Amino acid sequence: MRKTIGGVPMEYAIVADSSCDMTPELCRQYDVTKIPLSILLGAQAHDDGIDITPDDIYAYY
Repeated sequence: MRKTIGGVPMEYAIVADSSCDMTPELCRQYDVTKIPLSILLGAQAHDDGIDITPDDIYAYY
């Protein structure tokens, strides 16, 4: 998004982590970028929603 303050262009982004309850449709509608949280299962790190699912987490525990 682009906004000017005092004639100076300012750029900003709305960012939320993957634990937010926004649907993909809402993220698109409001131009929200979601970044994945890191999830540790034992000694292995995973990116939430990228290489691990809730079912994987429940199965681990």
